[in-house]
Amino acid sequence: MGAAAYLGIRAAAVDNTGIRVVALLPNSPAGAAQVQVGDIITAVNGQTIASLLPASAATATLNPNEVSPIVTAFFQLIAQHRPGETIQLTIQRGSQTLTFPVKLGALPA
Repeated sequence: MGAAAYLGIRAAAVDNTGIRVVALLPNSPAGAAQVQVGDIITAVNGQTIASLLPASAATATLNPNEVSPIVTAFFQLIAQHRPGETIQLTIQRGSQTLTFPVKLGALPA
């Protein structure tokens, strides 16, 4: 088992259809790829964020302090990759849909 792949963002769910970037960590792979705070990630390698959860889980109401299942599923998807791999993030930025290649880093120890 090697190091976990690392994107370097803090994230929040957007209606179970996307992941809003709420913070970029210092020297993060996402920041190096021009991802910005406020961007909404809608797909990883063409797989939509909405498809990561069954519909029943997507409609569950959460305590505000709980991490949304969609955010957990997103980070689990990232963790299936290896550091050094490049993934394609589909991002909604304002009215634009953009795709960024992001070379994943290794999770800092």
